[in-house]
Amino acid sequence: MKVVGGAFTLLPAALLYAKAATCSVWVRVLLPRLGLVSLCENLGITLGLDRGEPKPPLRLHEDQELLMTVRATRRVSRILGRNCLVESLVAGYLLRVRRPILRIGWWKDRHATFGHAWLELDGRPVPGLSGSSNGWQDKIAVLGRFQG
Repeated sequence: MKVVGGAFTLLPAALLYAKAATCSVWVRVLLPRLGLVSLCENLGITLGLDRGEPKPPLRLHEDQELLMTVRATRRVSRILGRNCLVESLVAGYLLRVRRPILRIGWWKDRHATFGHAWLELDGRPVPGLSGSSNGWQDKIAVLGRFQG
């Protein structure tokens, strides 16, 4: 007998949501205390300090683990508040075995300066997070030196 959509498939998803929620709270608490460099080291995320080559985003529907991680991170962020840096750190922690890279950049227009963070796997942006690069990574200056 084949069970589709039963408790066996829901349990891993529930655990992933619990991990995402717990990690999101810890990131929000520890980021101001530890600083970004130290927190990235503790979470197992590489802080990318170079521009990297602009590549097309990953395709979520082709990678079930990535799709579930992005969904869990997004849903937790809807409750706790959307933030590109926090979402990228949480997803990076959940995907740490895949060696994620956190990129941080900024751009200016006539009236303001904007900052942004996004996550990359294999040099390609992870779509679906508020930290997605959305194809404009070539327009921003990536953090080249960071003093924590």
